Amino acid sequence: MEYDREVTAKRLKDLRKRADISLKGLSEAIEKETDVRISTTQLQKYENIFIAPRDGGSHKVITDIMNVRNLVALADYYEVPYDYLLGYGHNREDSRMEPRSNQPKLLNF
Repeated sequence: MEYDREVTAKRLKDLRKRADISLKGLSEAIEKETDVRISTTQLQKYENIFIAPRDGGSHKVITDIMNVRNLVALADYYEVPYDYLLGYGHNREDSRMEPRSNQPKLLNF
């Protein structure tokens, strides 16, 4: 099975909409809860596969790939398995750890 960035983008956007949180709010919440800083611009790139140029030209494919640190922070925030975010799993339920309130913060890399 090959990685499909479009599936990841769709799942990230769906999770954020279900959480009813803005990109700015998500960026702030992730930093507060995990000590990982992900800019709103980067979060927007993760949720989209195309970007429209300002000059009105044709859409460009976004090729930014999420690093592991950001993947872990997003999965921990949404309490979903890593493989779900990557598009390999279909189950949003996270059975890999105890509830978030009992989890230690992520280590700084």
